[in-house]
Amino acid sequence: MGSSEIPLPPPRITMPVNFYGLSVYRQFYMQTICVFLVLTALIVVPTSAQQNSQQCVTTYNAQTDYFPAKIHVDNATLFAIQYFNNYKLVSNKMTNEIFALYQCGTPAPTNLPNGTKVFAVPVAKVATLQTSSNTYLEALGVGAKIVALSVEQDVSSPCLQKGLANNSIIQISSSNATFMAQTLAQMDVVFGSPSASTSNNTRAEWVEFYSTWFNLEDSGNKISASINDNYNCLRRAAANINGNKPIVSWVSYSAPSEYTNNTPSWDISTVNFKMQLTADAGAIFFAPNTTKFSTSKDFLAAIQNVDVIIDETYLAPTLNDVLSNFGITNATASTYRFVANQAIFREDGIQTVAGGRDWYESAVIFDDAVLADVIAAVWPGYPTTGYQRSWLRNVAKGETPKISTAANCTGSVSTPRTDPAFACSGNFAAKSGASSVQAFGGFVVTLMAVAAAVLMA
Repeated sequence: MGSSEIPLPPPRITMPVNFYGLSVYRQFYMQTICVFLVLTALIVVPTSAQQNSQQCVTTYNAQTDYFPAKIHVDNATLFAIQYFNNYKLVSNKMTNEIFALYQCGTPAPTNLPNGTKVFAVPVAKVATLQTSSNTYLEALGVGAKIVALSVEQDVSSPCLQKGLANNSIIQISSSNATFMAQTLAQMDVVFGSPSASTSNNTRAEWVEFYSTWFNLEDSGNKISASINDNYNCLRRAAANINGNKPIVSWVSYSAPSEYTNNTPSWDISTVNFKMQLTADAGAIFFAPNTTKFSTSKDFLAAIQNVDVIIDETYLAPTLNDVLSNFGITNATASTYRFVANQAIFREDGIQTVAGGRDWYESAVIFDDAVLADVIAAVWPGYPTTGYQRSWLRNVAKGETPKISTAANCTGSVSTPRTDPAFACSGNFAAKSGASSVQAFGGFVVTLMAVAAAVLMA
């Protein structure tokens, strides 16, 4: 495996589908979907009327529809799927790439659009290069097909950590380019980050894109519909909460470095994703005319009346760190609502021992669970009494991160990973006592964007 003399097939590399935007592609060039024609013969079983076959065909019939279960794309605008009897065309609209995925054991399609990349499905051996792909595959129940992955220290999934620990999953790193190339050459497909959607509903719908590679369209449709239905139920319930709507703003601090001309900066985000999430939580998105500041004085003047902060600055694990980044001193702290209200949240509520955030892993697909977290942050006592936030950690109240380790793996990677979201069934139960605005004294939420350009942007 380690010899540089082993001839390697050239990988075909596509650009990533990336929820964090193309700026992340420039910094993380390995966010790709690479596909290698390394296929294993499988044994045939009859195709179900409801599910697509997981085995190869031995007797081909041109009149047979080999994909009875089909994806019905509702909200995703970045990919499209067209079905034929023995193959499907999966188009990445962001990169203008087309994949022809044909049922193994049937003839490869011809007369395809120029540049189409052709692969047999279902794939069996998968590598992932970004953590956000992992939970999509786990949700489909194909986590066992992940046999290699990168960024080991950032992998939050307990069962994938377990696979790394017992060597059933190979750790790959660009620091050993030869070994990485040799390992990836053995894969059927290499997934990067499915992260170009800036809408909450389209983020969940990328599970349908992944499902096409495994002939699991039926599962993809159900997972996407379940997440979106629950999200919309939470959105409607949040809209009916009594009280003045809290104001929400998302901001970030960038420390002086060689990448920032050695000058600090403070930003208030106006990204559509955060705007939608804030509105759907029943709050008002704070979007001032000026969103970038070169002094903490000007930044603090802009957010002085903010009641709740959700801090996305990458390195600020404690309340003191947050206040220091903002330039808030003990003498001035009481003048800021979010400090007086003890309402400063961060997105690192679940992380690895090395500090890798699950916010960039399972939170990417489970939009409904993310919305429930934001609702709980901006409306105390909702969506239900005693609700435990997954990712949003209140540093002002001394909450500590939950550390995800292999010991937390209690199931199997072959069992579909379940949605951790609060199951919405209608309007939230009415709460007694003060409203959220009274409890938080006016209520403006600020979510700080990650300074290292690894944001949901």
